[in-house]
Amino acid sequence: MLESIRKNKIIAAVAAFMDRKYFPFIMGAIIAILHIAGLNEVGFVFVGVVLCFINLFSSDTRPAVPVVFTAVLVVSTRSDKMQASVEYFTRPSVIAVLVVAMSLIIVSALLRLYYDKSVLGCFKVRRLSYGFAAFSAALLLGGLGSKFFAVDSWELAVTMILTGLILYMYFSGTLKRRDDDLEYLAYCCMTAAAVIIVELAALYIRVYEPGMPLDSCFKSKLVIGWGISNPIGELLAFMLAPVFLLVYKKNHGWLYYIFAIAILVAIFFSLSRNALLFGSSVFVAMTAVCIVKSRKNRLGVSISAGVVLVAFIVAAAIGHDGELENNLFAFIERMGMNDNGRFRLWKQYFGFFREYPVFGAGFAACGTLGSATMRLAHDTIFQLLGSCGVVGLAAHVYHRYQTVTLFVKKPNIYRTIFGVALLAYIGMGLLDPIYFFANFTIYYTVILVFAEKDLEHSLAADEAREKTETSEISENSAVVPEQAEVK
Repeated sequence: MLESIRKNKIIAAVAAFMDRKYFPFIMGAIIAILHIAGLNEVGFVFVGVVLCFINLFSSDTRPAVPVVFTAVLVVSTRSDKMQASVEYFTRPSVIAVLVVAMSLIIVSALLRLYYDKSVLGCFKVRRLSYGFAAFSAALLLGGLGSKFFAVDSWELAVTMILTGLILYMYFSGTLKRRDDDLEYLAYCCMTAAAVIIVELAALYIRVYEPGMPLDSCFKSKLVIGWGISNPIGELLAFMLAPVFLLVYKKNHGWLYYIFAIAILVAIFFSLSRNALLFGSSVFVAMTAVCIVKSRKNRLGVSISAGVVLVAFIVAAAIGHDGELENNLFAFIERMGMNDNGRFRLWKQYFGFFREYPVFGAGFAACGTLGSATMRLAHDTIFQLLGSCGVVGLAAHVYHRYQTVTLFVKKPNIYRTIFGVALLAYIGMGLLDPIYFFANFTIYYTVILVFAEKDLEHSLAADEAREKTETSEISENSAVVPEQAEVK
């Protein structure tokens, strides 16, 4: 049935359009417009319809990647007042729209699995399968036996599983591997970063007034809707390294390097110290790699990097000549190494671990997911110890071991670049709870799927090459003795 519909000229044309490399940018532009206009619910329906179409009529689910990458960025605040995204998603009208959109997505996904007979592909055991399954089980068991254990404790766990294990299984089973997969993924990351930059710029236009100090008070105004100051900057830092794949590979890579500079500038204006620390580290490291390794773009990147360095020095000098309280550099200087309450949270979560060492106290120990009182540990390790105990930490370590193998076994420059992105993500998770944010988990999971498929292809190619070489050697070594002609 689906095959006959897919052959329809209009359906086929739309599917072909979605399969183009420029589709991520078109998707990003639409999401940015919907966000700025405050059309959140329209965005949910739009994303649901697009994903439904891809599930049913596209030969490959790769076009779904830019959709899910940008979909999480559609939520806006519609006002200057701080609005927690969690509270927004508890509204009855929003819940109703989300239920309809998610129902369309789930039903269409199930129909695709049935008609394309790809159910078994989703349940096929792969390199990361056991790690994802173990970590998911540990999340569900978190808080078992503690006085804090309740259904509320499962809310965060289920969200993590849906955006982790389930998403991993679906894309692993439905994505068709292509030679340009990692390049395409880099374009998707670039698109997500571009949407965030546009949204952040629009927010500054709305809330910033000339002369207003960039301090903690102003930082509290940086609320996009789907995230506040820190997640904004941290997601930009997460998306930074993949852009350098395009810097390294494309003929005019210096143009993509300019965009990487724009990401770094946006990170500065997010006022996130965590993002600035890891984002600037990634920028410097990847710049060095491109200068050393990329022959085609070495000169362009070197010149651009020099201009950036000079501009930074000049900006810092000009900034510190003025009133310190009114410039960006002063904000970073004033905040310094201030823990901002993190030490207290770490001590609290370590106390949960000491009281419940096996399964932890659960994720509801410091409030429910839908309440403003919920406090995560702002550190992946303390969060796992306090919420899931030694079982959760052990499962996480096992999962992390499996993910590391994707990047250290038969490495190539493209997979390594995404490995740098994940390294930044893991590092930022030691200072902020982004490892437990659903939007971050989506990016994390999809990157792992693409990296796994790339590694499997490389290993399969090596195996095929070895078999061919072995066969040729065997044929050449088989000497058939010639019988002498008897006259």
